[in-house]
Amino acid sequence: MLQIVIFLSKFDDVTLKLIETPMNLRVHIYDATSGRIWGQFDLRDHLSFPTSVCVNDRHELYVSDNESHFVRVFDYNGQHLKNIGAGISYPIACRINQPRRELIVVDNHENFNVTTYDYDGNKKYSHYSVRFRL
Repeated sequence: MLQIVIFLSKFDDVTLKLIETPMNLRVHIYDATSGRIWGQFDLRDHLSFPTSVCVNDRHELYVSDNESHFVRVFDYNGQHLKNIGAGISYPIACRINQPRRELIVVDNHENFNVTTYDYDGNKKYSHYSVRFRL
């Protein structure tokens, strides 16, 4: 069966793989040092078009979903916890700023936008740029 690793992300000793096959979209979470699997689950029912994945120190998995216009948050068992970013248009990347305990989301709908949230999904900052049309 064809498997494509869409995203690979690391946080401390945790490595995440988002793997797409013709039948599912699986997340594999494992310890990069020992190889111990912490969790694996299918996200096909929760995601439309995943574009990025990251994890925080609370063992929460963040997946930016371009077509649903959210960052979806899951625990290591695959339980959907919440959506972050109402009003985001086409998120293309998400990253954790660990020292400040922030989620940074980049979207590119008409403008290049960077929005920062706390781990609970409260918007902290927004930065926008303008695209010029000639």
